[in-house]
Amino acid sequence: MTQEWRPVGIRGMLLLEQTGEPVVVLADAQNAQVFCIPLSPSEAEMLLSEYEGPGSPVPSASRQLAEILEAQGLGLEHLDIDALTDDHLVARLWYSSGQSMRSLRIRAVDALIISLGNQLPLYLSAGMAELFSMQDASLLSKDVLLFKGNPAVPPN
Repeated sequence: MTQEWRPVGIRGMLLLEQTGEPVVVLADAQNAQVFCIPLSPSEAEMLLSEYEGPGSPVPSASRQLAEILEAQGLGLEHLDIDALTDDHLVARLWYSSGQSMRSLRIRAVDALIISLGNQLPLYLSAGMAELFSMQDASLLSKDVLLFKGNPAVPPN
């Protein structure tokens, strides 16, 4: 059985007005489907600091992982968010070496950070898309926007 994947891009991060909870907003290329992925305050801070640019001469651990793989001659291919385990989102970083593709399990926030920094395609599994689908995207305009962007445009 094959998994269905939805290409998405990071559209921004905001605080939900009702709960004060930070979420990252993902959407397809046409912004027809919008997904709100909840973040912890520390994850939101990590993502926001990646978006704003390095405030420190030392890159984040997520960025260092990507740099180490690239320094070893491995090609970073794409990222996918595919599972919810013990209330934590789990993702995979796909990389290639010659003809073979391999993946590493990483936290979803690390996948978001690497996608932002490396402009890598990001995918959401159909199950995660269903779980985090935003039925009324107009609600987003009432919330507190932390950043807005379209840095990682999904492939067609």
